[in-house]
Order: sequence, then structure tokens, then C-alpha cells
Amino acid sequence: MVKRKETVGIALMNALGQNIPISLDKRRGFVSLFMNSQRRKLFHYLCRYPCSNMRMISRDMDIGLPSARWHLDHLKRMGFIEYKDIGKFKVFYPNRFIDREYAAVYALLNKDQARSLLNAVLAGPGIDHQELSVRTELGTQTLGGWIKKFEEVGMITTVKDGRNNRYFPTVLVSEMEKMERSHRIGFKRYILNKLHQDCVNPQVSKSTGNLFILDIVVGSDIYSLTLSLNPLRTILDGRDHFLREFPPEKERGREGGSETEEGEDAIPETAGRTGVSSGGDPGAMKAGAADERGLVSNQPRERMEGLDQLRRKTRTGQNDGTSQGKDKGKQRRN
Repeated sequence: MVKRKETVGIALMNALGQNIPISLDKRRGFVSLFMNSQRRKLFHYLCRYPCSNMRMISRDMDIGLPSARWHLDHLKRMGFIEYKDIGKFKVFYPNRFIDREYAAVYALLNKDQARSLLNAVLAGPGIDHQELSVRTELGTQTLGGWIKKFEEVGMITTVKDGRNNRYFPTVLVSEMEKMERSHRIGFKRYILNKLHQDCVNPQVSKSTGNLFILDIVVGSDIYSLTLSLNPLRTILDGRDHFLREFPPEKERGREGGSETEEGEDAIPETAGRTGVSSGGDPGAMKAGAADERGLVSNQPRERMEGLDQLRRKTRTGQNDGTSQGKDKGKQRRN
């Protein structure tokens, strides 16, 4: 690890044109980028589903949009990911992982209905419109809209067969698979070089055609970074595998409280509407709330009893005066 005393300021490094090797956390000094478990999970997610937009990331990882933006900014600033504007959304993907020209195709496949349609065409080349509608459970107009988008990116071609339209996959699928295989070696080297610049000691735990697992050594701590290297296949397989591997917090439960790793630079969260700090006494909070509603009184008990007696006497006197007036009126009439 690099000590703060042996480094120059961030502004000076920028002025000298030097790369900032590691991320800076003012509370704990220099910290490796992937010591944060959510950030490792996010990078693993983008390797599985490149060209996902921020809403997809927030939904599938069960984190808020500000947290997703926070981690994406860190990864982008350190050169691990890139983004591209497609339509009205920004989509994110690992750097040196895919060809930028295919970003629109990956972004299209990340949508559930589009993925279901392409899987049906790949499973049955030459499928007609009616059967495709049954398999994908999509209406005729919806299906026609998706077919048009696939034809625009060049992934599906339509062949007229009398009155029917038949759909076939193009060679783009095989071309994308070849592109992915050609990028794997360069991507592995790039990640290893970036981690060395991050002043950590990455060790390759497993390296195959579809999986790359690194053990990141920071001091006496070891963090595992798992990267999938076959994005087209993982996208077509859907997100169920990722959700089983990383279930949402609501399903996983939080018995014994949430665990945090040492060195994580989490986003500071603001207090809730109650304005009560996390170190407050629950009993005192309940009592204070009861006082505000008037459920608990601080007045002496004797004073309260005296007021009650005074009210009873007043009511009794009023009733006696009313009865005496009625008696006098009877005597006059007699």
C-alpha cells in the first residue's frame, strides 16, 4: 500500500500529467477500488450484461440510483468502464471488453421481450409470425415493433413465404461471438495492468474461456473478483442466474445486522424524516413522542386530582341550583 506521506496531492499529480493510481478516501487514506463489495458486484454484473443502463443496474442489484451512480463514477474515473448514449439512456460496459459498434445490439438484448424473441428465432430458424407470437407471448403489434428493431441492427432477417413472414438469425450472432473471443486475452491483460496501477497485488485464481477469477491482495486482506467472459451467452440466458447468485436484500434477510467490509467507501446516508440519530434510545424516543401527543403528563398527580374534584363540585352546584329553582316555582303556583 502507498502511504499518504510519500505521495503528492491529487491536484499536483493532475498538473504533472501523472495517473492517479488509487482512489482516495479522506476518512481512511488510500483505498483500493475493488475493496468495496458492491463495486466488485457491479463490475461483475457489467461483464455479464454489458450495455445495461442505470435503471437496470439499480433494479437487478437492489441498490438505489444514487448508489449506482456513485460506483459507476468511480469505475469510469479509474478507467475500468466506458459508457455510450443510446437513445435517451446511457449504457455502461467494461473497458476493452466489447466493440463499441456492437453496444446498441447488447443494449437491445438486455430487454426481456427482445431477448425472448431472439431466443425463439435462434431455437427455430424460419419461424413464422404467428408461432413466434405464441412462443414469446407478445401481441402482433408489439412483436412487429421488436422485429423492426432487430432488422435495424442487422440481427434478424425476414423472408416472405406466401402470406407468411419467416424470420432467420443473421451471421451477426456468430460475428459477435468471435469478437468476444478475440477480446478476452486483451481484456484480462488490461484488468491486471489496471490493478497493478491500483497498487494491489492481483493473483489469478482461475482463468478459462468463460470465467476469470482474481484474488486482490491489499495488505493482509484478500478480495475475490469474478468476471464472466461470455456476455452474449449470459445475456441470452437471462438474469435469473445473477439474481440467484446475488439475491436482493429483502429475500436474503438481514439477521444479525448488515456486514460491511473494511475499507469500503460507502455513501453517507441522511437521517429519516423522524430526525433521530442511529445512536438514540428507543425508549426515550417513544416517551418523547408520547409527550408531544399528550399521552404522558409531567404534572403532579395531586394537582390533577384537585382539578377533577373542583370540576365535580361545580357540576354538583349547578345541578342543586337548578332543582331549588324548580321547587320555588311550584310553591308560587300553589
